[in-house]
Amino acid sequence: MGIEYVGYSGGEPLLHRDFSEVIRLGRVFGFKQHVTTNATIVTKEKAEAMAESCQGVGVSIDGIGPVFEEIRRTPWRNVERGLNVLIDAGVPVSLAS
Repeated sequence: MGIEYVGYSGGEPLLHRDFSEVIRLGRVFGFKQHVTTNATIVTKEKAEAMAESCQGVGVSIDGIGPVFEEIRRTPWRNVERGLNVLIDAGVPVSLAS
């Protein structure tokens, strides 16, 4: 079909119950893949799957600390934790706001 690139964005793509399998299959089909997430629900398993299957992950942030918490209604520490999990897994991470 000529598809070379697949981008996953949201909502929040990591909420999909088969997320790791979806990106694994994308790799099998030879797609270049990129995920955009807010990093609040990144797990070690999903980070490792992204490291193996994706060319990069963009983390969208709406602010830092209290600003983020006000907008997203979730603790900023969840983003910091998610970023660290991604980096520890060797995922190429970029930030966008």
